[in-house]
Amino acid sequence: MRTQTSLVDLEELFYLALNATQTGRYEQAINYLRQVLEQEPGNGKAFYLLGAVHAQLGLYERAIEEMQQAVEREPQLEAAHFQLGMLHLHTGNFKAAETAWEKLNVLGNNHYLYLFKEGLIALSNDQYDECIRLLNIGIEQNQINESLNQDMQNIIASTQNLLSTNDNTDESSNPDDMQDASLDTATGKRIILSAYQKNQTPNDSSH
Repeated sequence: MRTQTSLVDLEELFYLALNATQTGRYEQAINYLRQVLEQEPGNGKAFYLLGAVHAQLGLYERAIEEMQQAVEREPQLEAAHFQLGMLHLHTGNFKAAETAWEKLNVLGNNHYLYLFKEGLIALSNDQYDECIRLLNIGIEQNQINESLNQDMQNIIASTQNLLSTNDNTDESSNPDDMQDASLDTATGKRIILSAYQKNQTPNDSSH
């Protein structure tokens, strides 16, 4: 659909915005996406990408609001549900993340997004071996989004490093020192927050 004020239609505007995000031209991306939403206020994909851009800029509360708008307008956007949960994790709201991820349960336990969210929930509960197991299976299942696989591999590496460090500490510690050397209940959450401070942009995938 073309308007009288523009020779660029909605699909073209969206892909211009997508290209702008991929090349770091965030101001242009925001302008394109706002034009899309002016013409089609219910466009969930535009809200999703706008949320991704604001996450990259560090505007997490705004990004959460926009990702919420995306899933409300287009509940079938599975990646938006996952990334909404990731944004909640990034701001430390683990309960809200689990709530956002409940919609992914319908995908079944072999879907990579389901496996990823279950793995991250396990990690937030300091279930390290289970986290690694689930994330590895999810990576095997995900043939669509390589950048998301890389994010999960980063978390696996951090978790394995933690386990290795803890094993070495246990071997060299006296029994009286074990309480100080043990893993505390916030460690898994810190791994998640640290990993996603290095990669703040939700990966663009509607699968």
